[in-house]
Amino acid sequence: MKTTVEIPDALHRRAKSYAAQQGTTFKKLLIASLQSSLQSASTPVPAASHSEVDSEGWPVLKRTTRKKVPDSVIRGLREEEGV
Repeated sequence: MKTTVEIPDALHRRAKSYAAQQGTTFKKLLIASLQSSLQSASTPVPAASHSEVDSEGWPVLKRTTRKKVPDSVIRGLREEEGV
């Protein structure tokens, strides 16, 4: 299938240069990169003790009898996600 994608010029130059250094084409590099990205996206995120993984692989907070999630848990989640 053919498609059109807009890529920033600097990124395109870097990718073409990298592909040449690796002895491959830009097209093959792009396909391999997409496959790798999708492969890791489909790998479930391990659940921490305060969370679980939903049917689509996303971490969600476990329901508890507590009404409030402690700030320390929220901070921990933010640190894990780099937010």
